[in-house]
Amino acid sequence: MLPPKAVRGFSGWYFTRLYVHVRPERIYVWPDGNPAAEPQLLDAHMEEVRSGHDEEPASEHVEAGGGEPVWDERMEELGDRYETAVLSLVAPDGFPFSLRLPIELDPGALRVRLGGAPLGVPLQPALACLTAHDHHPRFSWQRNFQVRGDLVKDGDAWALVPHKLVGGFELPPASMLARYRLNFQKMLRFRKIAKRELARRGK
Repeated sequence: MLPPKAVRGFSGWYFTRLYVHVRPERIYVWPDGNPAAEPQLLDAHMEEVRSGHDEEPASEHVEAGGGEPVWDERMEELGDRYETAVLSLVAPDGFPFSLRLPIELDPGALRVRLGGAPLGVPLQPALACLTAHDHHPRFSWQRNFQVRGDLVKDGDAWALVPHKLVGGFELPPASMLARYRLNFQKMLRFRKIAKRELARRGK
């Protein structure tokens, strides 16, 4: 999947952005990917969990942003292509929280309904994002799509009201020429951002 040698030097930004250092502190695992099952907790703060006392500093709750929803043909594509997506939010204690859930588009109400009856998920009205992704088993192509918006109560369930659509750097199942046409403007933008960030860090 490396670009041709002639343009490989132009693609340094792609490899630079791949290295993200994370210190895992809390991981929830749902057996068989079933969100309705009780999750297993892997935690670096087990004393806190056993005592039932929150030792983490208070975190400011970010309320839902409100405003008019956005909707276009890419949203319809999201509904046609993906049956599930990963919901990400900030839990009340400030920890990030992500979970894959079934999704269903409701174009009439301009929202994405979330299914799966998730157990143990700290859902509350707030900012959230939904990420969908698919790829070839050998990564000969990959696509991704993110919706950012407001997590809202939807009857007895929950839904995401979209406010921003973010298309990722994608290599769809198409010709190399079509892929470069799709991504050329993104490549210019990402390269500029990478150069600015490296300069800021003195590298």
